[in-house]
Amino acid sequence: MISVDEFLAEQGIPHLDVLKIDAEGNDMAVITGAAQALNTSVGLFTFEVRLQCVCACVFDCVYYAHTSTW
Repeated sequence: MISVDEFLAEQGIPHLDVLKIDAEGNDMAVITGAAQALNTSVGLFTFEVRLQCVCACVFDCVYYAHTSTW
């Protein structure tokens, strides 16, 4: 398996207009593996969550964004 950040670096891709994540419940792992790209070179990103998980996921994303060293 390879992270988004590793893939972009290996392929020499400097910018993504859109990053769409559909990882069947593993979205946070993908987001974590795309931390550098999300901070510097992604214009828009989307991900899918079940309604029951929205509050927990939003909290996790906001918490991670505020405590990360991106």
